[in-house]
Amino acid sequence: QAQTAVAASAVTLPGPDELRAGIGMEEAVQTLSRQLASGDFTRLVEVCEDLELAIQEEACQSMTPEQTHNLGGLYAIHLLALLHEGRLSAGRFLWKRVPLTVREQPQVAAAHAALAALWRRQHAEFFKQLRAGPWDAPLQPLVEQTISRTREQLLDQLGNAYDAVATERICAISDVNASEARAVCAARNWPVDEGGFAIPTRIKANEDQLQMGEQQLQKLASFVAYLEQPECHI
Repeated sequence: QAQTAVAASAVTLPGPDELRAGIGMEEAVQTLSRQLASGDFTRLVEVCEDLELAIQEEACQSMTPEQTHNLGGLYAIHLLALLHEGRLSAGRFLWKRVPLTVREQPQVAAAHAALAALWRRQHAEFFKQLRAGPWDAPLQPLVEQTISRTREQLLDQLGNAYDAVATERICAISDVNASEARAVCAARNWPVDEGGFAIPTRIKANEDQLQMGEQQLQKLASFVAYLEQPECHI
C-alpha cells in the first residue's frame, strides 16, 4: 500500500482541474495520503469525488490484488469523509457505486457498517464500529475526528431537545462509561444533579437565521405565487 509522509506545512492539495482523467491508482493513493497527512479534512470529500471520476478507466478493468486493495482504501476514505461531514445519504449512494469485490475489503466493510449504524440511529454501535475498525495508520486521525465531531453533534442535539438528560442516556448514545459521561457534562458546563440528570446549557441560536417576520413571509408568499403561474411551469 502506497503511503506518502508529508509534513502538513509542505502539503499542496490539488484542485479539481489538476486531477486529470485517467489518473493512475497509485497516484490517486498518493494524493489522498497527502490530503490525510495535512490533517485538514475540509476538502477531503471533494478530492475523493474527483479521484473517483479520474480513476474510472483503471477501475473498470480487471485489477490485480494490489489495485483492488488500493481501490478499497480510496473508497474507505471516501466513506469516512462523508461520515465526517454527516452526509449519510451521499454515503449510501457511494456504497451503491462500490464494486462488489471491493466491498469485501475490511476497511470498506467497516466504514459501511458504521454508516449503516448511524443511518439506523444506532449511535453506540456507530462509535464501536469506528473504534474497532481495521484502519491503517494514516486513517486514524480522520476516524478520531469523525468520532469526536459526531459525538459533539449528538450532544448538541440532546442539549437543545431536553431540559434534563439522564447520564445513562449520554452513556448509551455516546458509548462512554459513567465517569466519561460526567466528564463530558463538566466540559460542557452541564451540572449533574443528585439524581444523575444533566442540565444542558442551551446553545443560543442565531436569531437572525431563525426569525421570519411578516415582511419575510409576505415576500415568500409572493415568490411562491409567482412560481405557481402557468408560464413558470417547466
